[in-house]
Amino acid sequence: MKKPESSRPPGPKGSPIMGVMREFNRDSLGFIDRCVRDHGDVVWMRFLYVPAIFLYHPNDIEYVLSTNSKNFIKSMSLRSNFFQRRVQLKVRVKHTK
Repeated sequence: MKKPESSRPPGPKGSPIMGVMREFNRDSLGFIDRCVRDHGDVVWMRFLYVPAIFLYHPNDIEYVLSTNSKNFIKSMSLRSNFFQRRVQLKVRVKHTK
């Protein structure tokens, strides 16, 4: 049985096939800023067929990655060097503007 959509956090709708992939790739930092502004600190989105929940508040991030990390599954793609380098680069660029 499919859970009702209201049981998941709010987030951008995206397209039926691509999800939010195009918007994220076009302007990653702008997309993230809009997600936080429009949907809050916990945002659900879908990249192609992969659903994801993004946390933007530092306390939530610390809880998932450090304090209670054994109870959460992190995507292998988010652990890849490619993703980490890309995010680090974009964060550095955003902070230097």
